[in-house]
Order: sequence, then structure tokens, then C-alpha cells
Amino acid sequence: MKHSSQRILDAALSVQGMTGLAALTFLMYLGTFTRHWADDFCYVVVSESSSNIFEAIQVIYTSWSNRYANVLLVGAVNLFGRTPIRFFPALMIALMAFCLYLAISQIAKFSGRRYSPLIGINLAFLLTFFSILQAPNRFQSVYWLMGLVTYFAPLVMISGMSALIFWAIRSHPNQGTRWMALSLLAALAFLSGGLSETTLAFQVTFFGIALVFCFLFLRDEQKKSGLLFSGTALIVSLTALLVVFLSPGNAVRLEKIPESQFSFSTIPLIFRFAWDFIWNSARSFVIPTIVSVMSAFGVALAASLDNDRQTPQPVDLGFWGALILAPLVAYILIASLVAPSVYVYGQFGYPEPRALFPARFVMTFALMTEGFLLGRLTARAFLARSAFQASSGMIAASAALIVVTSLYPIWFLQKEAQTLPQVQNYARQWDERNSFLLEQQQQGNLNIVLDGIQPPGGLIELRQDPNFWVNQCVADFYNLNSIAVFP
Repeated sequence: MKHSSQRILDAALSVQGMTGLAALTFLMYLGTFTRHWADDFCYVVVSESSSNIFEAIQVIYTSWSNRYANVLLVGAVNLFGRTPIRFFPALMIALMAFCLYLAISQIAKFSGRRYSPLIGINLAFLLTFFSILQAPNRFQSVYWLMGLVTYFAPLVMISGMSALIFWAIRSHPNQGTRWMALSLLAALAFLSGGLSETTLAFQVTFFGIALVFCFLFLRDEQKKSGLLFSGTALIVSLTALLVVFLSPGNAVRLEKIPESQFSFSTIPLIFRFAWDFIWNSARSFVIPTIVSVMSAFGVALAASLDNDRQTPQPVDLGFWGALILAPLVAYILIASLVAPSVYVYGQFGYPEPRALFPARFVMTFALMTEGFLLGRLTARAFLARSAFQASSGMIAASAALIVVTSLYPIWFLQKEAQTLPQVQNYARQWDERNSFLLEQQQQGNLNIVLDGIQPPGGLIELRQDPNFWVNQCVADFYNLNSIAVFP
């Protein structure tokens, strides 16, 4: 039977979990108003006009883009028609929270900690929520199909791969299970690598760091498993990088750029832009940053203040290493996300806001990691001072901190609910235009001029010129000869 103090902490964690879930549910609900915009039309047309998905990938790869896996996910979403796009953002948000929960649980078990499932669930909810909340362009990164596929989906896959690697290190699977897990890991790494050169650079760097970690800090069977799995992920990621680099579609994309602006003198810009992002994000999201750190701090206190534990767990070298290295690793990973843009655009290579969502995720993860580790350190200090027992005052303070920080998602819900009519209006306008164009196509009116829609999130919309690429993709999407908007 649980002690009363543990019941108090569990109740506080339950409140935190419910408010986090409520905020994520609202973010998922907003996804039901997602519609096709800009590049979406082009990729759907390629997917539908190809005899199979491999032909669609070949078309994209050879004549359009090096992102060979994008059309695969678009085709999967479009497999059951054009309506499922409305549920894809919700699915990806749920998958992100789930994969993060798996990763956090495996990391905890790997480090020898036994935490309540509420700890992992809350951390996964909070990390997903605060990452989306602070996205530089939330609409383009989460609620636009191509942005979601390009910059959000890879993070989901990398989180799942991380959970798989820690599981393999910890559990020592037999040969059959190990090869099945390696096959799944390789497939995910190659698929994720083909979604974006931005996240691919991050992926290569991430698994490179993981390989070094396994080599330096693991021993015996754990080291063998770690090197095998992280090495496999790295090799497959490097293979994906080669496939991306050799894509004939690169020439098409670079036609819009007079010449590559990269030189060795621009390399310092990678690290400067990474620092600029960190500094600007910290200034722009002061309150969410503080709340995210304090939320993780409170969760760590609750995880540590277990009356059933007779002695406080020692703070070992690994703990101090994580506390010190987490900011440095985060900075290196953010720099890797900036690097592809600098490679192409040189001094003008500061990434677009939607491309910075993975950097925001990394920064949020690092900040919450620091908060959690500091929470553990604080709890240990108090436990050691009070003869290994948590005082009622400390338990009450920890529960109060958790509950207070849990109010922030509620404030977010109240604030964001005011924007719901605008989001619904975008979807209504799109649906009305969709019905009109389908009706015109059925009646044989194949040259359309209509009123434009101001697209959400700063996306590109139809123009007066029917030869503009968005106009051409929309015309193909509806089987029209041409489409344009009034001046």
C-alpha cells in the first residue's frame, strides 16, 4: 500500500498528466482543419499519377527533389483518399508522444532507475507540448502536410530509433530478435534520412555521438550491442546522405539559386546561426522556457521522493557528465540542423522558421533534461540531510510545484481557443473552393478564374499567372486545364 506522501505526489502527477493530455488533444484537434496547400498538391498529383509508389519516388528523385521518402509518406496518407490528411497531424503528434515515452522509459531502465509510468508519460507529454508550442512556425511545421512530413516526422522516427537502441543495449536480445530489431532500425533510418537533408544532417550527427558514447562509456555486452545498433543507424544514415547527395533532382532545385554560396569561410556561420537561434528562442519564449524547465524539475522531485526508498541514490560520474554535456551536445545538434542551409545559401543560409522546428525540439529536450537532473540533485541533497526521509513539507512543496506548472497548459488552451474560429474559417474557405472546383470539373469547365484565399502560416497560394507552379499543381490536382485568381 502506498504511503500518503506517495499518493499526494501521484495525485499531483495525475493532474499534470491530464492538463498535458488536454493541451495535446487540442493541438491534435486543430489538425482536423488541415487541408492541402502549396507543395501538397504537387506531391499528391505525383503519387496519384504514378502506377506504384516506386515510380513516384523515381519521379521525385530524378526530376524534382533529393527527398526520396517524402512522396512515400504522402502516398501512404493519400492511400485512402484525400480526406485522411485531416487526421495525419493528430496521428503524428500522438506518435511523437508515444515514441518519446518509449525512449524515456528505456533510458530510465538503462540508467538503473525505477520510475512510475506517470513519470515517463508526463515527460513525453510535456516535451511534445512545449516543442510544438514554441515552434518558430507552428502551422508550417505541424499543420501543413509537407512541413509535417519533412520536419516533424523524422523526429518521431529518431525518437523511436533511440528507444530501440537503448532497449537493445539493456536487454541483450537473442540472435533472431536482434536481427529483426536491426532490420527495423535500418529501415527507419533510411526512411527518415530521405525526408529532409536538414534532419538527415541531424540524424548523422546524433547517431555519430551515440556511437562515441557507446564506445567510451559502455562495457562488455552493453558495449557490443550499443556499437552494433548505433553503428548500424549511423552507416544507414550515411548511406541515405550519399543517396541524397547524388540525386539528379538536386540540379532542379539549385536552378533557382544562381550558384552555391558555400565556402570554407562560411563554416563559422553554422555555429553563429546555431547560437543566434538559441539566443533568440530564449528571448522570445521566456515564460514557456521557464515553465518547461520547472515542470521537469518538479517531475524529478516526485520521482526521487519515494518513501519506499531507504537511501538516496548516489550522484555518479555519469550524472555529472549528463548535466555538463547536455547543453554542448544540444548546441552541436542544432548546428548540424543549420549546416545544410548554410551549405546551400552561405551567408544567407539562416534556415526558414519551419526548418527550425527540429532545433526547437532539441533545445526543449536539453532544457528539460537539465531541469530533470537538477531536480534529482536537489531531492538527493534534501534526502541526505533528513536522514534519507522526505519531509512532509518537501513533499507538499514538490506537489505544489507540479500542480502550479500544470496550470500553464490550461492557460494555453484558454488562449488558443480564441484562434479556433480563424482556423475553422480557413478550412471552410478551402472546402467551399474544393466543392466549387470539383463541380466545375464535372461540368467540363476546365479553365477557372476565381477569388484567392489568404493561406494560413504564410504559405504560397494561387496567383494570377496560370503558369505559376502552384497553379499548375492545383490544376493537375483537379484535372483542370488551368486555374488562376482575379487581380
